[in-house]
Amino acid sequence: MRSAQWRAWALAEAAFGEGVRTHLTGMRGYGSFRGLLTITVPFRALEDHRYRESVFLAWAHRDPVLTRIPFVFVFHPEPVPRP
Repeated sequence: MRSAQWRAWALAEAAFGEGVRTHLTGMRGYGSFRGLLTITVPFRALEDHRYRESVFLAWAHRDPVLTRIPFVFVFHPEPVPRP
């Protein structure tokens, strides 16, 4: 599960940029899902966030590690401070 967490972190950082954090909560008895993975990502605007989220999910859907250890992904947007 940890290798899948790290893989999800790498894909999220590629999609959202620096500042991504992950938190894994194991789940037992929830069918095929292995855990709840909260991904804290930089948030700039809703349209941008939705696009980046769809890119991440497309990559995760095809990733050989993440398809073997399925997670429920929860995106936690963290606003990026404006200069």
